[in-house]
Amino acid sequence: MAEFKVVTEADFNSRHRKTKQAFRAISAAFDALNRQVVVQLSNGASAGFPIDKIRGLETASAADLNLIEVQGRGFSLHVPSIDADLSMAQLFADLLGSSVMIQAERRMIASRVNGKKGGRPKLKGSEAALRA
Repeated sequence: MAEFKVVTEADFNSRHRKTKQAFRAISAAFDALNRQVVVQLSNGASAGFPIDKIRGLETASAADLNLIEVQGRGFSLHVPSIDADLSMAQLFADLLGSSVMIQAERRMIASRVNGKKGGRPKLKGSEAALRA
């Protein structure tokens, strides 16, 4: 039979992730004039994210976005009326230029350019023979 040990708040805080050193949200609000979510961060800075660039929020109404709240000890945002959860780390990575997003955008642009030219470039004779 399993035995459960009572964990005090001091024990929990000493073992749990240190939040003082990480980027986390203190508050979030919708700026209707600029159509962006503005987040106050734990380091005193604030950041605005255009809702047209946030997957899941692009069609949300102003009434929905006015209900945005901070959850997960500041590591995520939640819009209850449309049941949308946003990771702060992912927002920063996606909208401020993670290498994954930059590479995906470059591939998309190259694919469009190649499509206008008639598809992938043709392989030369020796290259085609190596691939076959």
